Amino acid sequence: MVGRTEEQRKKILEDAKALRDAGVFAIVLEFVPAFLAKEVTESVDVATVCIGSGPYCDGQILVLHDVIVLSERAPASPNATRTPPLS
Repeated sequence: MVGRTEEQRKKILEDAKALRDAGVFAIVLEFVPAFLAKEVTESVDVATVCIGSGPYCDGQILVLHDVIVLSERAPASPNATRTPPLS
């Protein structure tokens, strides 16, 4: 996760504003803290889409393999499981 330190937070906000100024139509925020995703969303007038960054973006990306837990990686949270929910 990035964006937890003040330095990282400022850099991400600056980058989001630079992307907006460059004319992008959307910004993807992946695995940043929800508070920062909210701050970016409120700071730019382009769509924000997040992957694992909380509920405050304009859209969400859900990766099917993550949703049904088809991964060999360790669970991302203590509530996650490696066993698909239908098994």
